[in-house]
Amino acid sequence: MIKTAGRFFSAAAIVFISVILLDSVIFHFSDIRYIPSRLADIYREDQLSLLVPGSRNVQLNRTGAYGIYYQYSLVATAADSVQKPPALACTLNSESSQIIKGVADYEPTNRYWSNKGGGPATLIQSITVDESGEYTFECIYHDDSPGPEVMVSLGPNYTWEYIRLILKNGPAILGIMLSFLGGVVISSILVVVGIFQIKEYQSVSGKRRNHES
Repeated sequence: MIKTAGRFFSAAAIVFISVILLDSVIFHFSDIRYIPSRLADIYREDQLSLLVPGSRNVQLNRTGAYGIYYQYSLVATAADSVQKPPALACTLNSESSQIIKGVADYEPTNRYWSNKGGGPATLIQSITVDESGEYTFECIYHDDSPGPEVMVSLGPNYTWEYIRLILKNGPAILGIMLSFLGGVVISSILVVVGIFQIKEYQSVSGKRRNHES
């Protein structure tokens, strides 16, 4: 029984090591290992400021999710006491006359630090770019009134970019999780069976000693 228990322990070790090797191969040949560096690149990306109402030309070298941020640095009131940002209509107009409209995405607690505005900013709209290139970034008031001058910025939508990277690598991440969980379960079962074999052997040996005595 001791030898049998040893075989179960060896099998448990082999299964666990095999799962670790399999997960390492999946990790190496997938894009999962690039997620931290790509997120770092996104966080280093500059935010492009715009005085509203107004427009400016911008060069967007990355496709994906962008955010339009309302910068509190040019507002006279302290950032913590500022009410909801004004309703703005923001668009990206491409050279091919494609118009991409910003979608409202305002949450009062969704604050960021603007690396260009030099102060706090809050996400007010999300916008998705499918093709890189030169665009005209424009923001006006919804009622087309001149309104007070405020500053907004165009930059990465950090939350959606993170989600997009996770979803893009979802199958590989799920495969690693399931294989690791399966390996742990199988290894645990083999270890428990091995321990049971040892306890059964000890129980049989104890009964023999008692019988002999």
